[in-house]
Amino acid sequence: MEHKETAVLRKLTEDSAMEILEGVTLPPQPGTLLDINRERAKAEPNVEAVARIIERDLSVAAAVLKTINAPLFGLPKRIDSVRQAVLLLGMPNVVNVVIALAMKSAIQGDNQAGIDRLFDEANDTALVLSSVMREVPIMSADKAYLLGLFRDCGMPILLQRYPKEYAEVLQEAAKHPERPLTDIEDARLKTDHAVVGALMSRHWHLPEEIGVIILNHHRTRELFGGAAWTLTPFEEGIRTVIAVLAMVDCICHRLRKGKDSPEWAAIGEKVLAHLKMDQAEFEHLAWDQQDRFAA
Repeated sequence: MEHKETAVLRKLTEDSAMEILEGVTLPPQPGTLLDINRERAKAEPNVEAVARIIERDLSVAAAVLKTINAPLFGLPKRIDSVRQAVLLLGMPNVVNVVIALAMKSAIQGDNQAGIDRLFDEANDTALVLSSVMREVPIMSADKAYLLGLFRDCGMPILLQRYPKEYAEVLQEAAKHPERPLTDIEDARLKTDHAVVGALMSRHWHLPEEIGVIILNHHRTRELFGGAAWTLTPFEEGIRTVIAVLAMVDCICHRLRKGKDSPEWAAIGEKVLAHLKMDQAEFEHLAWDQQDRFAA
């Protein structure tokens, strides 16, 4: 698979995108989401109109209310209507819930238990990332949630397309955590989940920067390995978000397994230096997130 690269960031060309799409089918945006995006694209989006669009799809409306009334949102009282949810939580937060539900519904396969597990992990990452971005405000919390949700969406898509082969990839990755997952994927499938995820973000019309971050999120060792990069402001911003993502991955790894990941052991010190954080500040932030999301 051929990709153009700057000195720092991997870029996806149109030719390589078409080559990938010959083997992998990306799920289309559902009609409800297309209608929501058309309304949101207006100069003055109408909150009431967005609520009505969601309410037209009874299954989506029910799922949104079930999700929003879950203990994690910590609402003081039960919400009984989509309109009430949009007014109370804001349009971006409710739309993000719709997107999460739509993507999970769109990707179904033979290994559904594995696909569901990957979505659960993606949702955990999205929640922690949006929470951390409130403390390290380099991206809005709602955009951070989208990034966390889509960052690894290429994994369930590949598991859907190659159920046996990709299950073997994940098994090999578990045995060799020191190896980047994308290297194992490329060796077995001639593509990787970062590429597929970047295509998915483009296909679902997410902001351009999210696609670039997804495409490069496994390049932490190159980005923070000590080389003196000459970066454009855009590239520097991407690199900083990837640093926060690496930090969030460490927090999520602690939540799931009670210890730091091999990747964090390799690049954690340099990531914190880039973010101008010391170890004590990171531990305070990590404990706050672990305390909030441990349940």
